Amino acid sequence: MKKITKLMLALALVASTHAIARPLDRVIVVVNDDVIMQSQLDDRVGQILAQYPADQLPPREELETQVLNRLVEETLELEVARRASLNVSDREVMEAIGRIAAGNGQNLDQLQQAIEASGQTIYSFREQIRREMTLNRVQEGAVNARIEVTPQEIANFLASDEGQNYTATNYNVAHILLETPPDSTAEQLNTIAQEAQYVHELASSGESFEQLARSYSDAPDGLEGGNLGWRRVEQLPTLFANYVQNMEVGEITQPFRSGAGYHILTLLEKRGAEDQVIIQTEVRHILLKPNAIRSSEASLEEITELRQQVLDGADFGELAREFSEDYGSARLGGSLGWSNPGSFVPQFEAAMGTLEIDEISEPIQTQFGWHILQVTGRRDQNMSERFLEMQAENFLRSRKFYDELPRWRQELRDDAFIVYKEPYDERM
Repeated sequence: MKKITKLMLALALVASTHAIARPLDRVIVVVNDDVIMQSQLDDRVGQILAQYPADQLPPREELETQVLNRLVEETLELEVARRASLNVSDREVMEAIGRIAAGNGQNLDQLQQAIEASGQTIYSFREQIRREMTLNRVQEGAVNARIEVTPQEIANFLASDEGQNYTATNYNVAHILLETPPDSTAEQLNTIAQEAQYVHELASSGESFEQLARSYSDAPDGLEGGNLGWRRVEQLPTLFANYVQNMEVGEITQPFRSGAGYHILTLLEKRGAEDQVIIQTEVRHILLKPNAIRSSEASLEEITELRQQVLDGADFGELAREFSEDYGSARLGGSLGWSNPGSFVPQFEAAMGTLEIDEISEPIQTQFGWHILQVTGRRDQNMSERFLEMQAENFLRSRKFYDELPRWRQELRDDAFIVYKEPYDERM
């Protein structure tokens, strides 16, 4: 549930390894078959002290106690990850680092320079990210398995004021305002109206709305391109809301007047349940799997022959029932039913997307074997209700997660062998 954030980067960058004389390291906690060292505690406390002003932190001894408790929890959670053979690959780590760099407006080279300038190595930074990702993953897996969200809970949430507010449609709107001063003459008002119409024509012809806002808008946000950001309809001025609710994405309004002047709106983006319409595909296939007796080449020859039989008039469904080695669909004449985008492996999905209705594909190979397929129908399917239910389930699951996480951690502690060494044994 937790994400890798800029705070993680900031904590990492202050974890400098400057050559400072340290006393010999020592074990301060035994946690099952693992240990926590004094240096681990000192490093983590040092990161926090460098990140926050002293007046925002508890006294040093109390801070050490809190940090040590968290180190014990992390040690136990990492032990769960090892038992479950949970690993975070190098590729996943590098992708996460790429997102951190992008979030800080840096490329990878600039991020590495910043890390090394702090005194930390890029290797230790990568391992810190790997550790955090591993902890997130083991928490999600273990805690989510303990959480149930019932259909009734979802229905109750969607019917509540909180649920309706959470799932409301949001609009990303930009505007241009040409002010009309209160003492404007009729001639001045006419000039402003003509200018507003001119700006509208520029925007409608493809000129950048953002640049036009910077050049013409008298609104305070004009220099930012006139972007109002994401808002629910009730968060928009009433006059704007009346337009926005009926606009398509990319649409630009004709200039309209308020007491402040002439406005031009554009709807940049919209997100909400009513927009969740997807194209579903009805497809059927015949599958031949290479095996010890029939090679991949022989399977290709046989599936090519079956395709030719269909083209010559043979019934696809009958051939699927007789020859297809996808036994679940074979009895249904090869039918896989109606599917949503992304339901199949990429090779199958790509071939399916290029076919006309009733067209027979060329043989395609996936990890399952050789296929021929036929698209038998396409339709637009409104997923709005399911989308709302998924939003509600995710919200409720997230809320329960943060209630359940400390209980899971306490159970790990209760079942663990933990021994604190002096002076920490007296604090715990």
